[in-house]
Amino acid sequence: YQGGDGSLILLEISGTPVYDRSGRLRGFRGFDRCIGCIGSVIGDKKVIRLEAIFALSPIALCVVGRDGRLLAANVRHSALSGGQPVYSLIGMSIDELYPESDQNIYQDFRLLDDGIAIPDHEVNINGRDYLTSVTPIPNARGRIIAISVAHFDVTERKRLEQEIKIANRQLAELV
Repeated sequence: YQGGDGSLILLEISGTPVYDRSGRLRGFRGFDRCIGCIGSVIGDKKVIRLEAIFALSPIALCVVGRDGRLLAANVRHSALSGGQPVYSLIGMSIDELYPESDQNIYQDFRLLDDGIAIPDHEVNINGRDYLTSVTPIPNARGRIIAISVAHFDVTERKRLEQEIKIANRQLAELV
């Protein structure tokens, strides 16, 4: 919804239809919440909610729990899974979605538990190359309970690098 004041409000609505005995729709049971108020004004300050930034990020972002299941994902991340809706991804296991990345997740948790930072690395998912950055998410006691994973699509960059290598090789042969 775009307000008259230029604010943008994103709502998440999850509900189940409720019917009466004769089969008529009586309403919905569920919840709704504002996940992003961009440009809304509270007092004299504009508000940008963290959930909106996460949801609208141009980078594929997700949060993975210690059990290897997705706890959160944004729209760009849903493209990695073939365009499945974000809500259908939550709770899915990484090995179901991206078998090639499954063991990386558990290794990342082991390294982080040992105090070792995870270096950025490349992964290939569904034929595309991504530079992946992993950040630990600790609880209040400092125990790592999840990881935040950012996937930067570098497919085009890698294709161009390959073309440059070929061109350089051809130039070297001509010389």
